[in-house]
Amino acid sequence: MTDSLWNDIDTKLASVITASMGSGSSYSTGKVVTVQVVDQWTVDLRTSPAGDITLPCTFIVGRDWEPGNQDRVPPQGPHGDGIFHIDIAYPYDVVSATSPQLTYALALSGAKELSRRMREAIRANFALSGISSTDGEFVVDLTIGRSVIEVRGHDGSRFIGGALLPIKIYTQV
Repeated sequence: MTDSLWNDIDTKLASVITASMGSGSSYSTGKVVTVQVVDQWTVDLRTSPAGDITLPCTFIVGRDWEPGNQDRVPPQGPHGDGIFHIDIAYPYDVVSATSPQLTYALALSGAKELSRRMREAIRANFALSGISSTDGEFVVDLTIGRSVIEVRGHDGSRFIGGALLPIKIYTQV
């Protein structure tokens, strides 16, 4: 627990992706080598704002917060304790990229598999309980949005598949 729940969420997402999709995972191929928390990402997958990367990789991109969804969490306002409560949503893009592939079809297949692995890592391993900050902010819900995949040519003869999974983490303070 720290002063910033946002930082704790970043750390938790990175550890879930690393454990579920990285070197310690049960997958025999396509293990993610680099996991970075960043505020932006680029289709040039040689470097990121956090430094050099090795493919396959995953970026956890969280750069803003917004008022929470009133339909998903308790309403704002006093809850009998005399304190005004605020609902917050932290939108993230979890972006993974394959290692360079010899064919478009292999990159496309790899991107689809990375999308599935990201979804399962977050669905099965991101426990909502126990994530809170010193000011009383705590996680109440998580939603997964519409996934997008894309294949890009890379270095003229190889292809990289990418998968983007938007998620939103809802909190209350």
